[in-house]
Amino acid sequence: MLAPVVDTAPADIARMIDVNLIGTVHGLQAAARWFLAAGRAGRIVNIASEVGVQAFPYLVGYRGDEVRRRRSDPGRAAVEAGRPQGITVNAVCPGTAETDMVIAERTSEVAITGTSPDDVRRS
Repeated sequence: MLAPVVDTAPADIARMIDVNLIGTVHGLQAAARWFLAAGRAGRIVNIASEVGVQAFPYLVGYRGDEVRRRRSDPGRAAVEAGRPQGITVNAVCPGTAETDMVIAERTSEVAITGTSPDDVRRS
């Protein structure tokens, strides 16, 4: 949900955290449990967005430290449980894809800022 920080609804922030942080933790837990139960080493790779390495306006609930969180905070639990077994956790940021969500966010940014769609896309 794009909105200026002062206008971002608490429910929108909670939803973004539930999906992007809590969802990641659940995925890490499931993968780590599988590797541990199988007695195998493994690699847990999270997909993160460029928001994790670059600041973007209007995304207060979609925190700018996303890569750190996806790679270290939730991953720490998996690594602590699986380090002797060789379980590692990391994140990659492949860049922006023209998804329906990205297009909707750009449309919202145009409405918020009055900037042209081409300028929003280039920024």
